[in-house]
Amino acid sequence: MRTQFITWFSSFACITLPTLAWAQSARPVAEVRSPAASAQSPAPAERAAAKPSASSGNEAKGATLAASDTFVPMREAPKATNQVLAAFTVQPGGLTANEVALRAVATSDTIAAKNAELKAAAQAVDTTRFQFLPRLGLKASYARLSPATVQLGSGYVVASATEGPVLTRTLPNGATIAVDSQGNPVGAVPLQFELPKDYYSLSASLGVPLSDYVLRLSDSIDAAKQNREASELNVKAERQKVEADARIAFFNWALSLGQVAVTEKSLERVNARLNDVQSAHSMGAATKADVLRLEALVASTESGLVSSQSFKQLAEQHLIVIMDAPRQEFVIGEDVLAERAPVPLKSLDKLVQQATANRYELKALDKVVDSLRLAEAVTRKGQLPRIDGFADYTYANPNQRYLVEPGWRRSWDIGVAATWNVHEVFTAGSSGSELAAKRKALEANRAALAKGIRMEVAGAYTDARRSAAALESAKRGAIAAQAAYDSEVELFKLGQATATVLIDAESELVNSLLMLISAHVNIRVAETKLASAIGSDLHSANL
Repeated sequence: MRTQFITWFSSFACITLPTLAWAQSARPVAEVRSPAASAQSPAPAERAAAKPSASSGNEAKGATLAASDTFVPMREAPKATNQVLAAFTVQPGGLTANEVALRAVATSDTIAAKNAELKAAAQAVDTTRFQFLPRLGLKASYARLSPATVQLGSGYVVASATEGPVLTRTLPNGATIAVDSQGNPVGAVPLQFELPKDYYSLSASLGVPLSDYVLRLSDSIDAAKQNREASELNVKAERQKVEADARIAFFNWALSLGQVAVTEKSLERVNARLNDVQSAHSMGAATKADVLRLEALVASTESGLVSSQSFKQLAEQHLIVIMDAPRQEFVIGEDVLAERAPVPLKSLDKLVQQATANRYELKALDKVVDSLRLAEAVTRKGQLPRIDGFADYTYANPNQRYLVEPGWRRSWDIGVAATWNVHEVFTAGSSGSELAAKRKALEANRAALAKGIRMEVAGAYTDARRSAAALESAKRGAIAAQAAYDSEVELFKLGQATATVLIDAESELVNSLLMLISAHVNIRVAETKLASAIGSDLHSANL
């Protein structure tokens, strides 16, 4: 049926179009050209200079045939608008991969979280250092005590109301009594006194961990510094990851532009073919099945267009989220189809070595392993006796150093204490073994990460090589499709090709162009992934 329709359409064109050719002259053909074809295949004017113009020859032939009433008309090829290339036209103020990466880094929540962890690790270094400073404690207190009387032994003491020597005096009855210097009688009272009910105290104490300075100080501070450096490396690793993801998101969005454009072009092409078949069916040259088949193809293409538009919306939403930007219609500001000088690839082994030396994740794990090793050593030293220096100063009323004498009194003491908590022999040993186990687990995870990075580099290396080959193939395919399309346009002008054949040639051209666009985008993505895999600085890399 397809052959029958093509034969009928060719005959129909030869019969009906001659009368139209007398009323209008031929116009230039709007050609769809790919970047590669534009650069490598000759332009229409160059092709005209290289060979006799088909239009000139046919006009002469038409003039000759007109005398014999057998004029072969010139037909105008259908206009072809290139939505695909238009979608990739660089716009002023449009998005670029670098801009998306910078904005993503500036607004990344994960980087903010890593920076907060870095600040916490930096504070931990200061906390560790402060823990080894001499411990100075200040205390002010007041206490109300219950009434109490202290009796020293069971005897009595002679008490006088005034200070001075005890004298004797003879009474009129001849008795002799003891009197004080004022002549007042003295007497025996119990040997007891009441304790003060109010107690006031101001005190200061100073403790110096002498043994910790020798056994723990250096290792503890070094362990905290290793954790801080690990946090710094984690921030760099997260920044690198965010940059790579942002660049890939930009390239995916750029690819979605091409997908929408090529699907719209395909829908336009299929609708044109459907109109031709409907016209042929009305004249009995095509069957109802042909019409239904084209209608189904239109519906399928419309569904594909919806899918392409949905992917574009999703890619735009991804850009909005990672850049924390308001919802807007983005335009492209970078020529993703520009020709790039090929980057020579190093051998896979050298790339793996470079990744092992550069990847921040591995460096961070190395720092954490060193930190755990130092922390284990510090913990195990808790099994040893401690030696601490101490000093105390007290200003109290009453001061216990002066028994019960009322009033504010000062006292102090200074010394050295050696303590050994036997219980810590077991707890410190167990805690040290726990840290050792965690360190071994981290070392195993580090080895697994190194293997994963090796596979990541291998995959990126393979993608880079495949993308380079695919780009070269796509360039050649675009040149071939452009040449085929140019040939079909010339034949269509001469009436030697049908609209169906021309549409097929245009379809092949647009599809080859989409493959070329995809190849350009894919090689950018592959370069980004490879640079990220080996730990290169993406912002300074020419990607």
